[in-house]
Amino acid sequence: MNTLERIGLSPYEAKCYIALLRHGSQKGKDLADLAGVPRTSVYPNLKSLEAKGFVTMMQKDPKIYQAKDPEIAINAYSESQSKILSEKAKDAIAEAKAVNKLVLEQTEENVELLSGTGQSYKAAKLLEANTKKELLIIGSGSRAGSLGAVHGWIDAAKRGVGVKIIFESVKEIPEVIAQLKKHSIPVREKRFTNMALIVSDRKITHYAIKSEKLREGRIVMRVEHKDFSEAQAEFFNKLWKTARRV
Repeated sequence: MNTLERIGLSPYEAKCYIALLRHGSQKGKDLADLAGVPRTSVYPNLKSLEAKGFVTMMQKDPKIYQAKDPEIAINAYSESQSKILSEKAKDAIAEAKAVNKLVLEQTEENVELLSGTGQSYKAAKLLEANTKKELLIIGSGSRAGSLGAVHGWIDAAKRGVGVKIIFESVKEIPEVIAQLKKHSIPVREKRFTNMALIVSDRKITHYAIKSEKLREGRIVMRVEHKDFSEAQAEFFNKLWKTARRV
């Protein structure tokens, strides 16, 4: 939702729009509960979203609202804004379309968006601690991040989890590499930028996008979806085959 806020939506507007994407057409009072927005605020925000082209009123009495297609709505809005907002809109389109596509496919699966390094780190630690069979990791190889995470990776390996890690660079973390090798955790190196990935048991994926353009530094999409996670595991394995052995 933070990328939607960055193109000009208020926090409540973003929550209402995402909730409509998740749950389909809704009455205002029902949407308030689903979006976590005060009932006194939901209709003013829906009216604002309608004016900005993000939602349509499908019925007047009672009022029922529907989200417009993310790509159409966000592109139309960005064209009416400055060139700066146009760049931020690309992130918002990708985020909203990903939520919409996954929710249409899922049954009991879960999609969650996290922002900032703190939330990302805590979520990753919890995911690693609960992995039972396979843990696939793509990371930057930053010293601070690797030193904070290496003990969790080792603990997982000691539990019998198959851990494999691809770093963008290993030059800053020789002691981390030494610890991983000591515990027979395979590591490879391959150049890439602005992303990180964790796939747990081919069931849950943490996909992080890092950019200086993002106010929080990064956003993380946590997806509990078997097919999506299987696809990310295959992506990891393709990179693994061409990555340099460390």
